[in-house]
Amino acid sequence: MESLAVQQTTPFAPHVNPQAPERGAELRDRGPERPDYLPLLTPIRGIAALWVVFFHLPAYFLLPSIREYLLCRWLEAGYLACDLFFVLSGFVLSHVYTASFDRKVEFKTYIKFMYARFSRIYPLHAFVLLMFVLLEVVKWTVLYVAGLGIASREQPFAGTHSPSSLAAQLFLLNGLGVSGQHSWNFPSWSISTEWWAYAVFPFLVLLIPRLSVRSRVALSILCLSGLYVLESLHGDLRLNIAGGPAMFRCLFEFTLGMLVYTVYKGRAGRLNRWTTPALILAPLAVAAAIFAGLPDTCVVLVACVTVLSAALQGPGRLTTLLGSRCMTFLGEISYSVYLMQIFVFELLRKVSAVLHQRMAFGSGSPSIVWETLFAAGVVAAVIGASTLTYRYVERPMQSALRGWQKSRLYWRMGSTVAGLMPVIRRTVPAEFPLFRHLLRRLIAKP
Repeated sequence: MESLAVQQTTPFAPHVNPQAPERGAELRDRGPERPDYLPLLTPIRGIAALWVVFFHLPAYFLLPSIREYLLCRWLEAGYLACDLFFVLSGFVLSHVYTASFDRKVEFKTYIKFMYARFSRIYPLHAFVLLMFVLLEVVKWTVLYVAGLGIASREQPFAGTHSPSSLAAQLFLLNGLGVSGQHSWNFPSWSISTEWWAYAVFPFLVLLIPRLSVRSRVALSILCLSGLYVLESLHGDLRLNIAGGPAMFRCLFEFTLGMLVYTVYKGRAGRLNRWTTPALILAPLAVAAAIFAGLPDTCVVLVACVTVLSAALQGPGRLTTLLGSRCMTFLGEISYSVYLMQIFVFELLRKVSAVLHQRMAFGSGSPSIVWETLFAAGVVAAVIGASTLTYRYVERPMQSALRGWQKSRLYWRMGSTVAGLMPVIRRTVPAEFPLFRHLLRRLIAKP
């Protein structure tokens, strides 16, 4: 999920000449001062992340009044925020990396790109999984050391929190239907699918700009048709799908985002006057599609229009409103919000159980006022925890990993591998010249 899937200082980096890395590194740190910074895409990420939180909240805490009275169908369609994230990821990565892969996909550039994406998405993902593991250790301690009783569904390292599903999440396989999609930190399924979409992105960004307009339209229709087939196979024309098909869901929408970027670059001037009405009408169009029971593919189309309109939007009242400091910060922490929400829910649910809170677990029927206050408190806790992880985990770890890439240790390790090349030449059969070539390209210092 760039959307959940992108950091403020990373996704909107300028088109940088690969031959001038120092200048590119300098520009990447300038934030909103960059000339091609797209300010409204960041608040959209934040809004989408909150939609996912509200999607999980009523079911996770069993708040019947909220589900009944407060736009139940809107909340139940919160999974569509992931589709917006996928479209946004394809658009943003095209905005940042088209210049890097405009002529060819070089091995060194490809490895640097994948390492940059790894340093962006994996540290926080691993940290949240570690928090879940520690939570299971606490349950194990309560059960086997303290000798206290525990519900059968809360058994440590069992069921949805099994070691095998943990391994699938650690290796970003949970979005491919291998194992563990609905276990541990289950929203990370979208991170898994995006990671594998990153692997093919350089080749797509090399191909798509070279297509004719008709070919791009045909590819767009193909992607939308693929999404319709997926939701038809799901049985209810909904894209809330799991397992292996989720990878195709991500790839189709990721490609749509890249195609939207070609429209942004090619016909920006002709569409500027329609951006404000489109952004205002987009939420209404999504609500209409949801309440009318239209296929989710219609909402994906609205997501494409929304991303394009936000990218083209110029100065004005709407930009001032959506680009406010509060909304921008919400977008900056959106990745943390997306990954931290379930851990905060788990923690609060266990605390509520210990304190015998009737709000989420009791047999009574609390009023909608109390449920709303409880929900607001939970969302505030998610935002607070996400702010902490953004400032003290997400940003520092990303900076550390990218700094390590430039360190002497990194190149010493490369030199060590280079010293093994004579051994590799003697042991690898001559029938595998490509394997030798890839090894040489991998360890070659730029």
